[in-house]
Amino acid sequence: MSNTERYISKSTEFMRKCLSLSLALFLCMVLTAGCKNITEQSKNTQPSYSDAETRRQTKGGKPIDLHRLSPINRQITEQIIPDLIDKGEVVKIRRRGILRIRLLCDREPLCFKDPYGIPAGFEVELLGKFAQILNVKLNIVELADEPCDLQGPIIEGDTDLNNKQVSDPYFYRRAGGWHRMRITSEDPALKEALNRIVRHFYETGTYQQIYKNWFKEG
Repeated sequence: MSNTERYISKSTEFMRKCLSLSLALFLCMVLTAGCKNITEQSKNTQPSYSDAETRRQTKGGKPIDLHRLSPINRQITEQIIPDLIDKGEVVKIRRRGILRIRLLCDREPLCFKDPYGIPAGFEVELLGKFAQILNVKLNIVELADEPCDLQGPIIEGDTDLNNKQVSDPYFYRRAGGWHRMRITSEDPALKEALNRIVRHFYETGTYQQIYKNWFKEG
């Protein structure tokens, strides 16, 4: 092979390498720009919430982040109790992460113990839904000296009916009449939240579905 041919061959190989390198750099630039655009679009398509909506600061406590709620629970919380989520006992329960309710669990199917000794029944499921809306766990307490947030049931004839901190009726039974819950604190926020959310369950059919789970029609 002549020197000229060798020169042409080396030049061609060099140009091929330069072209491959340029193409690789171009592809990297395109991919980088594409990823940046996707990230920006993702940020722009996420719901925009003001600081007051996304992080409601509790006085002397941790902030409540509504984004931690499931989409359904967040929607209910923002629509039904937006003015209560950062007030009184509701805030304390949210920060604690547990809703404590004292129930008599010997009244099947309202509240009873399953074969494993775990409380079950209509009231447990209904109040469990209420706890879900607050994004907390439900804890059924039975001992009289255990602290609790709600206590029930309060039925017709109970002296507690004269207490201002008694919820609206959530259940009716021929023997005993209307059933209510007593809110153990003096703060009205928890009572109002309970009344609104149970009313919401009525309006959306959630209450009726829970009822069918524990009571046979007719």
